[in-house]
Amino acid sequence: MTSMATVQILLILLGMGLALAGVIRQVLRRERRLKEKEQELAEKKIALLVSQIQPHFLYNILGTIQWLCEKDPKKAQEATEQLSHFLRGNMDSLQSVTTIPAARELEHIRCYLNLESIRFGEKLKTVYDIETSDFFLPALCLQPLVENAVRHGVTKREEGGTITVQTRQTPEAYVVVIADDGVGFDPATPPQGGQHLGIENVRSRLAAQCGGTVTVESETGVGTTVTVRLPKKRKKGRRNGHADLGSG
Repeated sequence: MTSMATVQILLILLGMGLALAGVIRQVLRRERRLKEKEQELAEKKIALLVSQIQPHFLYNILGTIQWLCEKDPKKAQEATEQLSHFLRGNMDSLQSVTTIPAARELEHIRCYLNLESIRFGEKLKTVYDIETSDFFLPALCLQPLVENAVRHGVTKREEGGTITVQTRQTPEAYVVVIADDGVGFDPATPPQGGQHLGIENVRSRLAAQCGGTVTVESETGVGTTVTVRLPKKRKKGRRNGHADLGSG
């Protein structure tokens, strides 16, 4: 083969290589744009889910405050202050584009349960066992779980019951447990409707924003336990911590 032919072949191969590199760059750019679009759609979906946190609670507590204005004005004032704090927490959380400190979410739950305690009195008891709050999670992801425990658990029992909120950590994950000793349900026929959708919404948000999981265990007449697990280290080395996730 002559040197001229060799040069021509090399030039052809170089041209093919450059063309292939151009195609690869185009494919990578298209894939990046698709991922950005998917992320944008996921964030919009998450925002929609957050904005649809069940409104019936607000109607119920406002009705309670109206009743208390006649029966117990001091209690009505207390409930109004708690509701104001609760709504302020909602607005602050909704402004977070990623995740928020667990301490803020746990405080929001306390405020919510304080309001429900005003409604239900001795019928609703709460226990907090907080080992750690030094992690991050999606805004308002625990309230629907606690709300289910109130609405579909302890208040369905004539004598009421207790809701326990617990946090702990393992070497691999942060764990949040929300348990009630309410009516429970048969795992073979899990609840449908709003309760089911609420759990699925939380599950999808946790998975999308921090790789978290939700498991539900229940027994009729005994109660229900919901366990949220948030991995300390996600794919690509990203960690659930102050330095990486921020508070929005």
